[in-house]
Amino acid sequence: MALSRRKSFRQRLGGNPYPRDPGRAKRKRHEQVVQYQNQLQSLLMELATSFINLPLDDINTPIHQALRRMGRFVNADRVYVFEYDFDGQVCNNTHEWCEEGILPQIDILQGVPLNLFVDWVQTHLRGETMYIPDVLALPVGSGIRAVLEPQQIKSLIAVPMMNTDECVGFVGFDSVRAHHTYSLKEQQLLTVFAQMLLNIKLRQQADQALELQRRFQELVADIATDFIAVGSVTIDARINRALQLTGEFFGVDQSDILTFYRTEEGLVARVTHEWCREGQPSSAALIHQFPIDDMPVFRQKVLVEKSILHIPCVDHLPVEAVNERMLLERLGIKSSLSVPIYTDKVVYGAIGFEARRQEVFWSGSQIHGLKVIAQVLAMAFASIEVEKALMDAKDNLELRVRQRTAELTEQVAAKEQALADLSEVQNTLMQVSRAAGMAEVATGVLHNVGNVLNSVNVSCDLLMAQLQGSRVVNVSRVAGLLEANRERLAEFISTDERGRRLPEYLSSLAALLEEERRFLRHETGTLGERINHIKEIVAMQQNYGRVPDVLESLLPETLMEDALKLNAGAFSRHGINVDRQYGNLPPIVTDRHRVLQILLNLIHNAKYACSETEHSPRVVTLRTLVSAEGNLSLQVEDNGIGIPVENITRIFQHGFTTRRDGHGFGLHIGALTARDLGGSLKAHSDGPGRGATFTLEIPYIQET
Repeated sequence: MALSRRKSFRQRLGGNPYPRDPGRAKRKRHEQVVQYQNQLQSLLMELATSFINLPLDDINTPIHQALRRMGRFVNADRVYVFEYDFDGQVCNNTHEWCEEGILPQIDILQGVPLNLFVDWVQTHLRGETMYIPDVLALPVGSGIRAVLEPQQIKSLIAVPMMNTDECVGFVGFDSVRAHHTYSLKEQQLLTVFAQMLLNIKLRQQADQALELQRRFQELVADIATDFIAVGSVTIDARINRALQLTGEFFGVDQSDILTFYRTEEGLVARVTHEWCREGQPSSAALIHQFPIDDMPVFRQKVLVEKSILHIPCVDHLPVEAVNERMLLERLGIKSSLSVPIYTDKVVYGAIGFEARRQEVFWSGSQIHGLKVIAQVLAMAFASIEVEKALMDAKDNLELRVRQRTAELTEQVAAKEQALADLSEVQNTLMQVSRAAGMAEVATGVLHNVGNVLNSVNVSCDLLMAQLQGSRVVNVSRVAGLLEANRERLAEFISTDERGRRLPEYLSSLAALLEEERRFLRHETGTLGERINHIKEIVAMQQNYGRVPDVLESLLPETLMEDALKLNAGAFSRHGINVDRQYGNLPPIVTDRHRVLQILLNLIHNAKYACSETEHSPRVVTLRTLVSAEGNLSLQVEDNGIGIPVENITRIFQHGFTTRRDGHGFGLHIGALTARDLGGSLKAHSDGPGRGATFTLEIPYIQET
């Protein structure tokens, strides 16, 4: 039945093969050829249009339909698509259409060795079409004939699918029932058809690659997120999860972490974490560790160059990688990838992927993503090292403190009890903060009192010197002289040389004694003023040390000035100027102690920020004003070292500090105290080197 439908190419172009008018028949034949080619072009245009919006999740059905339409149009019995696998040196039949009564060959033509038809492959590699008008005309010993003749193929054309200069496969048209001749124009149009099929395949591959890349990026982001704020308790579980996710994504049989350790024998690589696909052996069980110096290629790439060691095939290893080859072959590994885990200062190890069942090749984008994961692991390892160092330092510090003072036993017990009760922790921190504030105040008081005592010592020395050299002792001498001449006093004064000089001497002595009296009065007055100054300083410290929670009515500027006076010595030592910008504000009823506690810390921090900068002049600005909400705003601004943007909120967290001698609870307690007062404590800075402003806002309660 199928045979009755088929016509020869000559019959399709015009009924009678022997026309009476050769010229007319030639013109008609030409017109029919042109019409045939136009129809073939129209069919190609129609197929190309249908391929434009073709869903790429299932392209097999549209390709099969296209093969059928093209095969019937060119009168072929079988149309098929082959893909070359030059790595495996075979080709595979991926799609096939057969006319009724024609036996399919797709199941047979899988893994066909390329060495059976070398000329065929070489023709396609040059981008040329393999056209065989008559298979039986081929030499008897030809490999191509040996493949085609058993399929009863009489004529054949195989058009290469070229991706730029690379041949990836071909589209073939078999004529089984009759010989078929293809014109040059037909061959050109069939080449277009082959390219159309290739474009569909390339679009699908590109879409699959994009989807794979998207999934891989999501995987990398998921793993990176998983390692945020990782600690020593959770890091092992997260590393194992990362190994499993990446291993399953790449379809490998094993993923692991090699960690480098320094031993007496030298540097070794040890398997510390491992994931294995079900049914696959563990490398850690076979080889727990190996000396790095025994693996020269691994050592050079990973440890020295800090670069990727990509081994798609063990056979491709360089000659000098003898030990690496032996190790991989012993473990049955066909492909391997090692990505170094390192920071600027240290190489921690490598994350490795191994394939045993088949060879695996990692693309550049995938390797880049794995580098990101390796960097995440490196940062996690560095964080754990810092955490361990801090824990060791903490343990050593506690040990030294316990050895030096027995009082810390009670403090450690209080700390352990406080950890069980959040409110007790806060109270303990408040007490510690107040103690630190009192210590700061005591330091300022001692420094200020010391300055005044220096002046008191000078005044005392002057008074002692004046008293030791005083002329008042001469008065007793004059009195003794007069007492000795009491009976002849008139005669003594008039006739005796000493008596005649006595009035003049008494006059000059009186002037000297009056000068001494004025000097002593001035110095004793100065001494009294300085002693009163000491009393004022001590009274201020006592006022600060009063029991909290006592409300007083105070001028806002008084609060600022009291806090400033207790830091005045430090400001003077560091050459820091104070710019006072006080508003004319009424008194406020508040807890003097708590407000002073916050202001003392803010002014002390401002002093520190200015002392650490090279700016000149160093200025701390103090402001009192009313906020838009009607609260009292007490601002302390400095032109010091500034605060990075990422630390603006972190500085109020307990334990966070950027100072070498800081404790990390001053601002934290200040913020809690401000909240207890019904207000807030905020910070602002434009960045490092641009100073900072701290604003304490408390409710403006006035005395009724």
